[in-house]
Amino acid sequence: MTTLNDNVTVFPPQGSIYQLQQPVEFAPVGEPSKVVAQLLQFPTTRSHNP
Repeated sequence: MTTLNDNVTVFPPQGSIYQLQQPVEFAPVGEPSKVVAQLLQFPTTRSHNP
């Protein structure tokens, strides 16, 4: 996880939409150049109900 917004007043931000900045590649352990799958999109909305 990377912090991209340092103006967050509450965590987790309520109702914020998050998306991947770049595709996530999946490869066997020890063989990072042998990509077998990619996660291209993963939009999510965060909310918290204690």
